[in-house]
Amino acid sequence: CKNPKTEIAVAVFAKKMEQLDDEMDDIKNSQTLLDCVVLACRFYEEELISLQELEDDDGGYFTSFKYFDIETYRDNETAIFSIMDYSLYLRN
Repeated sequence: CKNPKTEIAVAVFAKKMEQLDDEMDDIKNSQTLLDCVVLACRFYEEELISLQELEDDDGGYFTSFKYFDIETYRDNETAIFSIMDYSLYLRN
């Protein structure tokens, strides 16, 4: 991440999503934490992450994203938007 706000956003999104996903720290059983990273990167970073690349990679370049699923990401993205009151801007 090049933008320092990206890391802060991941922490904020993850803290909010803890309410919905008890296993979020277990990447083999839940991709919620990874989805928080992807959404924060897509929102705060200049270079966009390709969701298809993440899904197709099978753990080569993006080792942590071996089990990434676009449909699960989309569901979590919707949940994050909702739980953040549809505003991903960081509030002071």
